[in-house]
Amino acid sequence: MVERSGLTVAAGLWGIAFVALGMAAFTTKADAKGVIGLTSVGQVLTVLALVIDNADHDAPRSLAGRSTTILYLTTFLVVELVGMLLLLFMGERDLSLWFAFGASFSVVGIAVTWRRVPGDNVLACQIFLHAVIVVPLLAALPAFLIDLTRDQGGSGVPLGLTTMSLTVLVLSAVAIPLLIVALLSVLAYNLSRPRPEQDFPWAVLTAHQVLFALIVLRWAGDGL
Repeated sequence: MVERSGLTVAAGLWGIAFVALGMAAFTTKADAKGVIGLTSVGQVLTVLALVIDNADHDAPRSLAGRSTTILYLTTFLVVELVGMLLLLFMGERDLSLWFAFGASFSVVGIAVTWRRVPGDNVLACQIFLHAVIVVPLLAALPAFLIDLTRDQGGSGVPLGLTTMSLTVLVLSAVAIPLLIVALLSVLAYNLSRPRPEQDFPWAVLTAHQVLFALIVLRWAGDGL
């Protein structure tokens, strides 16, 4: 009885935390500072969930899937860091945050994977999210190569930067709403399972990513 009461209180506290974070996603000013603040709080909550989770390190899924999941996330992390550094070099601080946020999710995802390997549906959503993050860089690579072969004359916006910015805006309008639906579906499925079968840190991270996607959608609507 005491244990069940403790679990109920803990669930209530987590619920309050995410209701507050959800309100922030809708009411916080949708600019770089607002997204940084929400993302930072969400990452802290994910790390806290990771610390208090009682994972079974010997579960078959953990032994079979850990290296594959880490490989995927590490690959995305490298590409996201390249995109972030490239845009910082070009003086595009706000746009570089697009890749910085993705890199932060890769790092946290790798940490969570060491503790508890995600199910296939959760992994699919992580791949979807990070694909949305890295596609603008991949789409802009041909344009950046064109920039290298032509004389800029010291003026004008590089074609690669224009291509990347437009791709981010298109993905924000088309892919991010689909991502939100996918994340919500996976989160609902995870929370509907018996408590011992729930992936608690991944549930927290998925909930955080839903709110992140919502505020990014607002941010992109204002021109990023």
